Amino acid sequence: MPEPLVASVVIPTRNRPMLLAQAVRSVLMQLPEAAEVVVVDDGSTPAAEAALRAAIGHDPRLRVIRNDGPNGASIARNLGVGAARGAVIFFLDDDDLMLPGYIPGVLAARGSGAWGFCPALTHAEDAPPVLAPLRGVRLVALSAPFGRAHLTGLGYGFWVLRAEFEAAGGLDPDLAVNEDTDLCLRLLSLGLLPMRADAAGVSLGMRTDGAASQAASVTQTARAADRARYFARILQRHDQFLAKTPVLRAFLQKRQVKMLAKSGQIAAGLRVARAARSPALAGYCLLNAALYAFVR
Repeated sequence: MPEPLVASVVIPTRNRPMLLAQAVRSVLMQLPEAAEVVVVDDGSTPAAEAALRAAIGHDPRLRVIRNDGPNGASIARNLGVGAARGAVIFFLDDDDLMLPGYIPGVLAARGSGAWGFCPALTHAEDAPPVLAPLRGVRLVALSAPFGRAHLTGLGYGFWVLRAEFEAAGGLDPDLAVNEDTDLCLRLLSLGLLPMRADAAGVSLGMRTDGAASQAASVTQTARAADRARYFARILQRHDQFLAKTPVLRAFLQKRQVKMLAKSGQIAAGLRVARAARSPALAGYCLLNAALYAFVR
């Protein structure tokens, strides 16, 4: 049986070979010896492994898993974690870059912390930056009261103990987007406080005309009506926890109402506001309805 590792970096990918190679390089250049990169190919055509091996070579710290996709990022990430050997799981999107020193810095600074994340820089996808190494990573625990700062995306240098990820049930495969919000709420519900780095640990790829051949992100292509439905699912699932964290509930309801207004479901948005007994939320719904009607 293979020896356990200190960390695994899970990268889901589909049809973005050039960006994927850049993302993997940014990890391998800082990866400790007892760590690995697990790339999950979610049905790329042609397969990502051939292109990745041509660009990277056969680095023993790199593994590529191909599923019967496309099944979506949540399933791909769950598959990657299931195959990973590391005690700490880092997530990275295939169009982003990990700043040099972030992984070893987190491993050195996290202590008994169970999960965390960091701020992010941005770069043009067709012009990756020269990334300056981090000189140490300082992690600050975010305590109660819970608010927007406790929720983040998996692309923001997100790391979590594998055991706690599994205790939380992994990522919901029925959520095409906002699965990271759901995961954060699950971890908070377990009484696990996040740790936030005091400096950026990743650089997020921003689409440009020069990167037009690369596939768009799921969040960019998700329909507003679907996103409203996902927020409704999250609010219902975490109803008991959110009852004790009104700031978080209000934030999620605003997101739900915004997506309802964007998709033209104004009456449904007003019903959400009425159930929440929030005139402010009703006003927010009508404001967004007017804004999106103007844009259309």
